[in-house]
Amino acid sequence: MKLTWLGHACFEIAAEQAVVITDPYDASVGYPIAMRRADIVTVSHEHFDHNDTSWVDAGAVYREPGQYERGGVQIHGIPSYHDRLRGQKRGENVIFKLALDGLRVCHLGDLGHRIDEALTRTIGLVDVLLIPIGGVYTIDGQEALEICRMIEPRLVVAMHFRTPATQIPIADERQFLKISGGEKISGCSIKFDRHSLKGPTRFVALDYFRP
Repeated sequence: MKLTWLGHACFEIAAEQAVVITDPYDASVGYPIAMRRADIVTVSHEHFDHNDTSWVDAGAVYREPGQYERGGVQIHGIPSYHDRLRGQKRGENVIFKLALDGLRVCHLGDLGHRIDEALTRTIGLVDVLLIPIGGVYTIDGQEALEICRMIEPRLVVAMHFRTPATQIPIADERQFLKISGGEKISGCSIKFDRHSLKGPTRFVALDYFRP
């Protein structure tokens, strides 16, 4: 499996079973946009920086909580919130957990609150966790680390943090990597399979895709 960070909360997950794109942003966010094709697109919530599917030739788009299946890929949309006030400030958020190529990949979207034991159980076992760390509109780095300790994935990939490409006022990746013992990877992609994800949890931040 190859995971490419396109920017913000948008990843391209290229697996043998399918290509998945998460939370495509619009041009105002600042990251490059180029037409792409995906079998599956997930949209965690209807904000401009997460729901612009116009540049993705998508086989199917999933926006709501529920259990789905497409091309052998299991998709679980789990309800959560974009803030600490049960959605009163910024609305609801859908966590998407995907089962493909023998791996469980969980994208937390714009999760804005700590998770409890009940939500942890609902999420279940996770191999790869894609987690926001920038604060302000989502959980921050410390809250993200606490969530990682509850879910216990094998690989954690940071998202929704500040880079030179965007003017959105959120934190960059440095503090999260410091407290987690993580590393910044040169390049926008990382490859792995179920055999390579062993040992202690690995924390990484990628560079964003440049065409």
